[in-house]
Amino acid sequence: MNIHAIHIYGYGKFVNQTFRLSPAANLHLIYGLNEAGKTTLMSFIESMLFGFPKTKRYEPKTGGIYGGMLEARHPELGNIRIERIAGKPERVNVFLEDGSTRSEDFLKQLLSNIDRRLYKAIYSFDVFGLQEIHKFNRDQIGRFLLFSSLFGSDAISKMDAGLTKRQEELFKPNGRKPELNQELEQLKRLSEELKKAKAREGDYHHILSGKKAVELSMKENEQLLKDLGHYISQIERAIEIHPLKEEERQLAAQLDAEGGALENAFPEAGLFELEKYESHLHPKMAQLKALEEKRCDLAKQAEALAPSEGHLQYEAQIEELLSEYPLYQSYIEKIMTLADQLKQTDERIQAGMARLKIASEAEILKADTTYEYEWRLQESVQAFLRLREQKRELDERFEQARTDLEEAEQAYADVANEVLPDDIRKQKEEALSRMAAAGGQSVKREELLGQLSVLKREQKVRAKKRKALAAGALLAAIAGSLGALFLQEWLPAVFIVPVSLLLLLFALKKPEPSSVAVFIQKQLEDAERSAEESGSELNTLREELWRDDQNRQLFIAKQAELRQKEADYERAIRKFEEWEKDMYPYQEQTDRYLKELNVSIDPSFLSDAYALIKDLKTEITKMREMKDERSRLQSKRTSFEERSSQLASLLHHPEGSVQELMFKLKSGLESEKEKLRKKQEADLSLKHTEEQIKELAREAEYFKSQIAALYKKAGADGRDTFIELAKRDQIRKELKTRLGRIKAELGKKDEKAIMLAANHALVDLEEKLAEAKEKKDRTDKLLKEEREKAAVLLAEQHRLEESGTVSELVHKVEMQKEQVALLAKKWASVKLVRQAVKNRIEDHKKVRLPKLLQTAESLLKPLTGGRYEKIYFSETDDSIMVLRRDGAVFHAHELSQATCEQLYLAIRFALALSHQKGIKLPFQLDDSFVHFDHERFKQVLDILKQLSGEDQQILYFTCHEHVRKAFCEEEVIQLSPLLKEMEK
Repeated sequence: MNIHAIHIYGYGKFVNQTFRLSPAANLHLIYGLNEAGKTTLMSFIESMLFGFPKTKRYEPKTGGIYGGMLEARHPELGNIRIERIAGKPERVNVFLEDGSTRSEDFLKQLLSNIDRRLYKAIYSFDVFGLQEIHKFNRDQIGRFLLFSSLFGSDAISKMDAGLTKRQEELFKPNGRKPELNQELEQLKRLSEELKKAKAREGDYHHILSGKKAVELSMKENEQLLKDLGHYISQIERAIEIHPLKEEERQLAAQLDAEGGALENAFPEAGLFELEKYESHLHPKMAQLKALEEKRCDLAKQAEALAPSEGHLQYEAQIEELLSEYPLYQSYIEKIMTLADQLKQTDERIQAGMARLKIASEAEILKADTTYEYEWRLQESVQAFLRLREQKRELDERFEQARTDLEEAEQAYADVANEVLPDDIRKQKEEALSRMAAAGGQSVKREELLGQLSVLKREQKVRAKKRKALAAGALLAAIAGSLGALFLQEWLPAVFIVPVSLLLLLFALKKPEPSSVAVFIQKQLEDAERSAEESGSELNTLREELWRDDQNRQLFIAKQAELRQKEADYERAIRKFEEWEKDMYPYQEQTDRYLKELNVSIDPSFLSDAYALIKDLKTEITKMREMKDERSRLQSKRTSFEERSSQLASLLHHPEGSVQELMFKLKSGLESEKEKLRKKQEADLSLKHTEEQIKELAREAEYFKSQIAALYKKAGADGRDTFIELAKRDQIRKELKTRLGRIKAELGKKDEKAIMLAANHALVDLEEKLAEAKEKKDRTDKLLKEEREKAAVLLAEQHRLEESGTVSELVHKVEMQKEQVALLAKKWASVKLVRQAVKNRIEDHKKVRLPKLLQTAESLLKPLTGGRYEKIYFSETDDSIMVLRRDGAVFHAHELSQATCEQLYLAIRFALALSHQKGIKLPFQLDDSFVHFDHERFKQVLDILKQLSGEDQQILYFTCHEHVRKAFCEEEVIQLSPLLKEMEK
């Protein structure tokens, strides 16, 4: 199935676009830069055939219909159209050539039930398939190629590895972590517990009394532990509080010693206020000093910078010339460029006129180059060339018809000589009839043979009867003898025995042949002698007549063939006459065009000559326009130079080049502007500095007044006294803060612990704590032992009280057995699937792989330039081997990287060709050979052309220019690089 057109309603970045593939070729190149839409177009083709992808969707961002249509050519159904539009559910229609419409089920049947995954694995190639080889070591390459021949990649190998891992996760012979191993271990443990449970017995009443006594002692010890724990916690809290109580007493004493004379005298945050005012005052005083120095410097600079007159008077004219100077330079460059172009154009014109043998440009300019005239000329030339080519074909057909006619005449004459004349044939037929009449003797011979056979059968029957009579006589003789001996009567025996012997002799006597049989045998011998004499002559006549019949039939066929060849010969002559009538008007038209164009050439080159005349006319017109442009530019250049010279004389600049003058004008004007700008900046800075000095002086006076008021409020006569008062106030505040924090923390503690800490020394508290802890440890150890004993007694009690202990273990064992059986089934199912995969691989090795390798051999040889000829499969290590032209055999891992990639390509192409069932789906190659060198890419391209020549469509997607140059223009589809910008 070959795709002819792709209509995209909306898919990714493509909206309402159509791509048409040339029906003249099956190998197509889709070329576009990065992000031009190559991957999107590949996905669209797959989506139209197999459905839209579920994960990565290509819905159009601008809205609209999500879907499109493919136009394709089917080998049996003709032109078909496949339309798919997204929705719930998807709408799929297949339009046939007869006008009927089919559903998606028909499309699946048409595609041989191939899905997207299988299509991408077999018919889709990309550069990553070759890069897979780089990931494997030397021992894994052969196995990778084997699995590639089965499914296009190593997916089967990964599946087998996954199944092996899952099987080992379920069970391993000597493992401990697998699930089935753990369940078997659990079953073993439960079985052992069941045996122990059945063997255990005990005294129930003894256990109850012991358990009651232990529980009573446990309650007493638990209460004692509870009381000891409460007492220990109180002592620990008292020990923790004791340092706080001591610190509280010390801080209260220090605070009483300091007294409260300063409590209301020193201002709140006085030291902070002083530092704040000083931090503002000191920088401002430093700034005032710096600004005074700066004002003096700026005054000196302003006096030194005095304005001067010069280029500023002609600033407008200088600026105008400087702005026009780049144009002036471009004029010079354009004039030089036009001179070169004029020279080259004139050389091309002269060369073209020399080829046409035309001496005057006027002859070229008067030529009619309108589209209508060109169209008529091209049509006449094409018709003339087509008819001339037709004449060559007619000549070949006439020669072939004449040759065929001569051969038919010779064959007719040869067969006619082999046919017997009618009178001779009649004589031979009469002789054959006479011999056939005499053939009654043969019939008579057959009758005699039948009679003789009947007599022989009767003779055999009589012989059998004689043998039966002899056996009866022998038995009678034996019976008579035995009877006489038993009865002791000799007379009957004397009579019976001789009679039996006579009968035996008669039966054993050989019968004589009858007279009738002798007579028939004699007649039969006479008939055979007569048949031998006439048989050879009869066969000779029959053979001659049969050969003549064959010659007569051949004669009739050759006669019909001769008439056919004569008709073909006459038809060829008529074709010549029709051709002359068709050729005459086009011959006149071409002669007229040659005369109008004033050229004397072969009419087959008239189109090329007209195209050259047309180009020459364009070149001549272009050359005259360039001459006019050169004159215009030269006048502008002259005007600029005159104005520059006038301005230079006004400024008293010495004469020089235009470039030197422009540099002097620009540098002089910039220098004077810079002096003026610096003078203005100096005046402005001086004014600004004076304003800053005034402002800073006002701010400094304000902060000095605030510091004096602060000293007065604190009752200090200076800064040192103020600092001393601030330090004393800070110490008293810190004492009060610490005392308040300790009181707040003691308020959160237990009152009993506070009383213990206040009434006891620290050493006494520590001794009491040690004694209580020691007693608690002893009680805790005793309680632990009692709890263990109680647990043992309780467990034993439960074991005896619960009569269902053994039955419960039996139930657990049975449930564990079911769990083991379930995991065993899972393990067996995984093993069965793995075995099915192995069987599939073995079937592929023995049945499909040999045929596939034969196809791959036909591709590998041209791919490698004939260096490698054969491909073998080694069953010992499941690897691929190749035979080189010199007879050397290599494993896949022994090949070079390039040859290994070529082997992989041959196998992949062979796999795709072997999977085609009734319909050939198009290949999609996504820059698969971008890393190949020039020679290898040429070999691959030859293979692609060979495959596409067998009605196999190949779509090659690339973004590389050198790949595009390897294809013809009709084979290339250009994707617009502006799609991304259009999308934005």
